[in-house]
Amino acid sequence: MLPFFVFNQKNVKNSLFGAQIIKHITKLIEIKWHLRNGQVLAEDRGAVIVSNHQSTIDILGLFNIWHVGGKIAAIARKELFYVWPFGLSAYLAGVVFIDRNNSKDAYKTLEATSEVMIKNKVINFFNLHT
Repeated sequence: MLPFFVFNQKNVKNSLFGAQIIKHITKLIEIKWHLRNGQVLAEDRGAVIVSNHQSTIDILGLFNIWHVGGKIAAIARKELFYVWPFGLSAYLAGVVFIDRNNSKDAYKTLEATSEVMIKNKVINFFNLHT
């Protein structure tokens, strides 16, 4: 997916495209997902999805519902950017990386990102992995 992302950099639609491909992994490992109240994600007002990573497959669940929300922007800790090639792919797909070790900078990044997301009615996905 990296070549596709390079031509359409930092676009939340890249994440949607990637999710549509990657979500099929759950079929291979025979996991079924059920989305309750999915109409909330389809509404034009926006939403916040929070993942605290109780399992390593949490992200696969998000990939399986990404198409409902459409415009979803993920927020992840800065250290994930350095996990290559994942970090580069995530960056090009529009993931916002925050430095959780510097609360002032993290707050400024989240504040600026939130303003853009509210303006563009993008759903926020917060990755709270510790």
